[in-house]
Amino acid sequence: MSKVKLTLMIMVLIISPLLLGGLIYIGWRPESLLMFAWFEFLGIDNAVMILRTTLSQYDLPSWMIFWIPNGTWTFAFTASLALIWLQPENLADYLRYRLFWILLPLIFGLTMEAGQLFQILPGTFCFGDIMAHLIGALTALGITAFLLSRFKYLKEENN
Repeated sequence: MSKVKLTLMIMVLIISPLLLGGLIYIGWRPESLLMFAWFEFLGIDNAVMILRTTLSQYDLPSWMIFWIPNGTWTFAFTASLALIWLQPENLADYLRYRLFWILLPLIFGLTMEAGQLFQILPGTFCFGDIMAHLIGALTALGITAFLLSRFKYLKEENN
């Protein structure tokens, strides 16, 4: 795969979802979150507050505010691992040898929710979060596998 195609895949599959989730956190989540203290420490709190003021002018449904960041995080993490482990040469055997690593973000997200359910971890358990993690992981896996197989097909066609 060419460096340009790989860079484009990384931008679309990893960076874009993280930016979307991050913007939702900045625009609509409470300022009591730890990341706002990090912004202040880094000296970017004024710029973040301007962005927050701009974004918060728009109303988002609560499910988007709370579930989309979970789904985008899981999507980006799954896509990044899938790009590593799902190379076009080995798409056929990825289930046998690579499934654990590819599903690690989903396992991590579900474990965090279980920790919240049993009050081992701070936060509020929510079935919507579980669905967001599932949808994010499965969508990332499907899209990444499709794109990698498409690049493999194009590579074979050009040879």
